[in-house]
Amino acid sequence: MNPKDFTNYERIFTALGTLIDKEKWMQVCVMEFEDGFVLQGRTFVDTTDAYALVTHTKVLGRDALKDLVASAGTQ
Repeated sequence: MNPKDFTNYERIFTALGTLIDKEKWMQVCVMEFEDGFVLQGRTFVDTTDAYALVTHTKVLGRDALKDLVASAGTQ
């Protein structure tokens, strides 16, 4: 992904939104850094007694972001 592509937020956020929906995350935080994005979200997990909220974090560098955008069909 070249720097020009890296600023195409419509494609990037569409791909990130697809990932967030697939993972069934809620209470999502998206933070951009120099070479990619950090995503953090929460999901309910079934436990033996009830449900628990679990926080998940994904760090997507340039290569992972490029693959994500390509797999989401937003290129």
